[in-house]
Amino acid sequence: MNALVIFMKAPRSGAVKTRMIPWLSPEEAADLYCALIQDTAAIASQVAGATTHIAFTPADAQPVLRELIDDETIQWFLQQGDDLGDRLKLAFQKIFHEGWERAVIIGSDSPLLPPGYIEQAFDALNSVDVVLGPATDGGYYLIGLARSARVLSCYHHIFDHITWSTEKVYEQTVQAIRQYDLSQSDLNTWGDVDQKADLIRIAVEIQILREQGEKILGSNTEQILKVLQTKLKLVIE
Repeated sequence: MNALVIFMKAPRSGAVKTRMIPWLSPEEAADLYCALIQDTAAIASQVAGATTHIAFTPADAQPVLRELIDDETIQWFLQQGDDLGDRLKLAFQKIFHEGWERAVIIGSDSPLLPPGYIEQAFDALNSVDVVLGPATDGGYYLIGLARSARVLSCYHHIFDHITWSTEKVYEQTVQAIRQYDLSQSDLNTWGDVDQKADLIRIAVEIQILREQGEKILGSNTEQILKVLQTKLKLVIE
């Protein structure tokens, strides 16, 4: 049994994609985040053999997120913990307690992530303990764990003593995985959408995808980029 967990926040003005501000207004940043989470949910729906869970925050975020994501098959639960490490740790704990054999967690800011990457992660978890998807900024866009006695005995430690939101996250996580003698596999490196340079990159990548005949991946983000076209051109030029 495979559980795909997406971490999401309430798309509130001034609370999401704050590194885009003031280049984008708080309202534009919130609209962008709405598009990102819709595209991420669409990616999840294409992953074969996995049940999607959305781990949301804050406690009152679920109604607004449900308005954006119309999928009755999704399971929802509230994120717990004081920092990202705690939230990841407790999300895996919940999923494993429910009996899922393989769990993969992704964020909600990679709108062009190929569903095949996530399927590769689940496949890898048949033979390794941990799967990481390294991000271009030094973090990771995906982490997966296999439920086994060895993993259950120590997985919570790989989220301790990590300097989150820095370029050291992936490196420090790998060190922790090795320290506890867990086997690891990596996916291809991929990029998140956190800063304006990422948005320019995404705009170019979407154009290439459309020229190649891909019509669906990133479609919500594409619509927001059309609204922001003037600002995008200013940066490109």
